[in-house]
Amino acid sequence: MDNNHLAMPETQGSKVEAGGATRGRGRTASVNAAATVAGSGGTRLTKKGFGQVIGVSPGRVTQMIAQGLPVEADGKIDLARGRDWYVQNIDGRGKPPGDLFQAAGPTAKEERDFHDARLRKMKADQLAGDLVDRRAVERAIFGRARAERDAWLAFVDDAALAIAIEMKLDETAIAAILKPLVKDQLKTLAERRHADDT
Repeated sequence: MDNNHLAMPETQGSKVEAGGATRGRGRTASVNAAATVAGSGGTRLTKKGFGQVIGVSPGRVTQMIAQGLPVEADGKIDLARGRDWYVQNIDGRGKPPGDLFQAAGPTAKEERDFHDARLRKMKADQLAGDLVDRRAVERAIFGRARAERDAWLAFVDDAALAIAIEMKLDETAIAAILKPLVKDQLKTLAERRHADDT
């Protein structure tokens, strides 16, 4: 590919017009005629324009300049030279230069649209009954576990009384033996459930 005649990609309905002005949505939307000037055989961009082309902030472009990104005498960045420097020094994954623009991540608007769509789907799932409130589920599970624990502890007293009557033994002594055994068993069951959940 001829670095001096790099075609700007159309992304999401954006159109590149004569003189380098861009309109519509997408990563190249802010590269305009004021920021793009004819250079010595190539297109030159401001920090902001170059940053939008490669998908980074103007502040990040300033950092890259400090790392060696070539800048023209007027402070603008030659697109072909800047792109080549970026691929060699920052991108570092061996992508061919022609894939640079397609490889850039989603725009802020695309990320916002994605999260909005996800939120709408969650609300629709909740209305359809496919999604439940996590706090309500946790309250229900905790309530059930507490009721089971209380039932087992009450069982100790009932069992101690039945054994005492049948064996003609002291009910208090039997309860003192059974209660720690049941508590240990409840603790073991709770730990096993917790391990299964993680």
